[in-house]
Amino acid sequence: MIVASDFPRLSRDVIPGLLEWLDRFEIDVEWIKPSVPGAHSRAILLGKGWLDSIIHVGSADSPDSLKGPNLGWLAVEEATLLPRFIPGRQEPLWVVLFSRLRVPGASNTADLSGTPEGRQCWICDPGRFETAPTDIRQMAAWQRDYRVIRASTGSNVFLPSTYEQDLRNSLDPSQVREKIEGYSSARVGGSAYYAFDRTKNVVRIKYDPLRGEVRIGLDFNVNPMSAILAQFHAGKILVFDEISLPDSNTPAMARELTRRLEALHLRPAAVEVYPDASGRARQTCGESDFNVLRGAGFTRIKSPPANGRVRDRLLAVNGALYHLRLLIDPRCAGLIRDLVNVTVDAAGEIVKTKANLTHLSDSCGYVVVRLAPVRRSGV
Repeated sequence: MIVASDFPRLSRDVIPGLLEWLDRFEIDVEWIKPSVPGAHSRAILLGKGWLDSIIHVGSADSPDSLKGPNLGWLAVEEATLLPRFIPGRQEPLWVVLFSRLRVPGASNTADLSGTPEGRQCWICDPGRFETAPTDIRQMAAWQRDYRVIRASTGSNVFLPSTYEQDLRNSLDPSQVREKIEGYSSARVGGSAYYAFDRTKNVVRIKYDPLRGEVRIGLDFNVNPMSAILAQFHAGKILVFDEISLPDSNTPAMARELTRRLEALHLRPAAVEVYPDASGRARQTCGESDFNVLRGAGFTRIKSPPANGRVRDRLLAVNGALYHLRLLIDPRCAGLIRDLVNVTVDAAGEIVKTKANLTHLSDSCGYVVVRLAPVRRSGV
């Protein structure tokens, strides 16, 4: 069985790649319908000469569909993105997958690949891949059953020659050790924006029409609804203004943005907006937030179908802060407060318990991931 961390990766990466290799070796295949209707699990029957073998493919976001078949081999793509437990149950997902390896005479082995995601990741749990068991009696089995092969990004001969250096230029030293060299970082919890340095990242910035168009990051939370205004010039994101409207809605934010832009002699259609992707369907006033913005003249809305992972956004923002590619004017006191005070929990997720925090930094993060994203290294 080949398992992807989620269904989009299964359909976008795993299945097309598998079919390409089977076609390259001229192996005839036949699709088998899933046993559970609608499940994110399918199977491929290989043609004669391959002992009529079956390759199951599935995604970890539909864990119940992975149960059933006895497996002689298991491969997991982006394994570090798997949840520790099956959602809604205290049943370790990895144990469920591992327990399917029970075909007599087969290798009954599992091969996992992925990029380290911090010491809080399940692969660092005691008795798993990266960490020895706490019970000394389990040491022999752990040493027999688990092996870690660490490869740096630079050893991947299929990447462009400048890829590794470009990646290093977007990460801070702790991120380089994890995302390029393959060692799980020991950071667990603490400051979300640990690379922020007020003596370096806060400088006087004013809007300058010679620096190009204005970019707006927008968070649709209603109390407060938040936005930052920035320019992207010479590889740097220059944040020169912020908006935070308590107990508000999208029409009110559109009016305030228009007012700020008019003071700069700009029209809404002249700027790019990078909003929270939930605004595609979310409503704060009877119609979708995106439609409200378009009706107010903000026609250049740049948003992915869904928001990316929070940890990827934090990675991009910290990299931009460390390399001084994200600079902030001191008048943006709310954003600066966020960068100092926002924290993450042990799982690396942003703590959202304080209503006045996180929204301006989220708005800034939407701009950073659009203009200065960190590409996954494939370690």
